[in-house]
Amino acid sequence: MDTIIIAVTMSLTAITSLYWGSVLSIRLPEIDKRWDRKPFNCRPCFTFHLTWLLSVLTAAAYESLTILLIGVAMAFILFLIVKFIDNKKITK
Repeated sequence: MDTIIIAVTMSLTAITSLYWGSVLSIRLPEIDKRWDRKPFNCRPCFTFHLTWLLSVLTAAAYESLTILLIGVAMAFILFLIVKFIDNKKITK
């Protein structure tokens, strides 16, 4: 049962971080110039910080060190994936 909870929690954390990282990294700098700096205007950076923050909150709620460690590892993996995707984009 713990494996299912961890898998579902990490999946929801990853999906939430990827979505809000892509949306907020564009929208926050439009709101105010104070948000127009890293990590807020950098999609990989913002996704990384959202992922580890959500993992810390989830680990605190479940009182689980395993969720925290997997969440931090997942944050680095998502950062590298999003960074790779952003480097492949062609902007005009």
